[in-house]
Amino acid sequence: MTLQSGEEISLYGDSHALIIGSSNYKNGWDPLPGVSTDIEEIKKVLEKHSFSTTVVMDPTRDELLLAFDRFRKAYGKKENARLVIYYAGHGHSLIDPILGESGYIVPIDAPLPSSDLDGFLDSAIDMEEIKSLAKRIRSKHAYFVFDSCFAGTIFRSRAASTPGHITDMIAHPVRQFQTAGDANEAVPDVSVFRRYFVRALQGAADIDGDGYILASEIDNYLKRFVIGDTNGLQHPRGGKMMDPRFNEGDIVFASPRVQPITSNKGLLNSIENTNTNTEATVTLQVHQSVEKAQRHYQQGISALLGRNGHYDMALASRSFTRAAEAGHQRSTAILASMYYSGADGGGVDYDKAWQTLAAPFKSGDLYAKFLKAKMQQRGIPIAGGVEALDLGVANLKKIIKALKVEAEKGDTLLAYALAYSFGVLKNDNESVAWFKKSANEGSLLAINNLGIAYINGMGVKKDPVKGVSLLKQAAVAGNAVAMRNLGWKYYHGNGIAKNYKETLYWLTQAINAGDSLAISFLGAMYSTGNGVEKDDYQAVKLFIKAAHLGDGYGMTNLAMNLHRGLGIEIDLPEAFRWNKNASKLGDMRAMFNLALAYSNGWGVSVDHVEAANWYEEAAQRGHLSAMFNLGNSLFNGRGIDKNKEKGIDWIRKAAKLGLPLAIKHLPAYERKL
Repeated sequence: MTLQSGEEISLYGDSHALIIGSSNYKNGWDPLPGVSTDIEEIKKVLEKHSFSTTVVMDPTRDELLLAFDRFRKAYGKKENARLVIYYAGHGHSLIDPILGESGYIVPIDAPLPSSDLDGFLDSAIDMEEIKSLAKRIRSKHAYFVFDSCFAGTIFRSRAASTPGHITDMIAHPVRQFQTAGDANEAVPDVSVFRRYFVRALQGAADIDGDGYILASEIDNYLKRFVIGDTNGLQHPRGGKMMDPRFNEGDIVFASPRVQPITSNKGLLNSIENTNTNTEATVTLQVHQSVEKAQRHYQQGISALLGRNGHYDMALASRSFTRAAEAGHQRSTAILASMYYSGADGGGVDYDKAWQTLAAPFKSGDLYAKFLKAKMQQRGIPIAGGVEALDLGVANLKKIIKALKVEAEKGDTLLAYALAYSFGVLKNDNESVAWFKKSANEGSLLAINNLGIAYINGMGVKKDPVKGVSLLKQAAVAGNAVAMRNLGWKYYHGNGIAKNYKETLYWLTQAINAGDSLAISFLGAMYSTGNGVEKDDYQAVKLFIKAAHLGDGYGMTNLAMNLHRGLGIEIDLPEAFRWNKNASKLGDMRAMFNLALAYSNGWGVSVDHVEAANWYEEAAQRGHLSAMFNLGNSLFNGRGIDKNKEKGIDWIRKAAKLGLPLAIKHLPAYERKL
């Protein structure tokens, strides 16, 4: 790859692109004259990224398959090549009663399925054929982009465990796919998708400013802008092939906007080449960008907090992205919090959250410092494992004075952060006081938390009715978290009458608003049969959907069903994999399950050392059975250095917290001391 400085970085060997456009349809499909312009723009931007390009216009089915095969034979045999296959044209989805939903790309000679279904099936190209093509490519990295809308059945949603370093991403094979929209969505002739895809490759998708654009970053960028600019009519989908051989890496492009610093020499050269006129120009541009970024930030804050009842996560996401592109560090930190929570409906991605958080944290942004401490305190493994739990609390203590100073100046976002911090530090009265102040400023997030406080009697007199009223206030205004919490409260009936009808209504509203945890909760209802007819198959479908959106609760429940064969065939290695993914998100149940797997050889070789390590990870996060098992391992020296005193301390802790097994066996352990 060639940087702006002219320096070459050897990330790949060769880069080749096959660009296909279908415009002049013959058998009933609407023509797409705008495709010609789209293809030319895509060709230009890829050539700027050092791709050799092959353009094929208006192919029939046979011509399209021949173009695929020639491209594969010419370039797909080189291991270190980077390949892009871009298709612009009609796509279509069909539902088969046996095979389910399938996606097709439509060559110019295919008839309309409504008039000739057999002819359509003979002429259209099933995405399974594309999948077969992808597997025959020997190059490590192949990126399939479809400016079409159809069911994305061959790829998984955003992976929850994207590797953390560019070199690691390049080292692992991957087949990545990107579509312009989902099934039954129409792609306009003037392609909004193409416009933003080009902008993404021009550097707009490099939100963290590390000088590299990943295919996963392109997917996030497209989701943020295409959905909004088409008024929700188009929902881009991106992901990796559901095949363990082809889903560990990530396609990498060099960002034209930011020059990656690969050496001190490169940094010195960039300084030496700066002249006075350039400085003046840059200063003017930065000043203009700062003003523009601030406007986007204020728009995003209003939409995020739901000020005056206007809660719009899609608008918030777009506004913060645009502000971040202009260098606004607070906006970048908020984007990191969206990746952390999955609040924008794109799924949870902790690795991406940490990656995005790096720049604003380094700049000293106070909200970035808060978010880092919060993630540490929540025990996200990448923050340093169990040692980070106490470190997170300590870091919240360090910044709480600074948070209070800014909150008292009227910063609603930091007032919310301050309230959360007081809650972690067990100062419920102060926590509620600041949630109230933030709520009075119109923050729906604060109203939600205030409702939880009244339901549980934390810092205020317990009043479930008032708490539910507050949750409903935030939910009606559009807050997905409040919708989910409201549904769950009706399910449990904590201080209010159980109402499964209300539960289903509010969980469905939360799901429609993009809350992945609500999907898992609904799956749990089908799994237990509470409020709905018990249906393990339906539960598994929901757990799979939530898991692919990065929800740890869904991953762990899916692993349990795979382990027990509930609604799906038993698959212990696959159960182990999903538990491993969930453990990376800090799920203590998954960590305990990994320990059991290593202890018993469930889907993995027996390894008592690994078992003890995972028991400790789960125990530190409060898992009672893990405490007991860790204590037993320490007491007997199983997979860990023998330490009877420390072991019995863990067993006592589990017994004190009410674990029946620990209560029953504690006297026997004490007699053996």
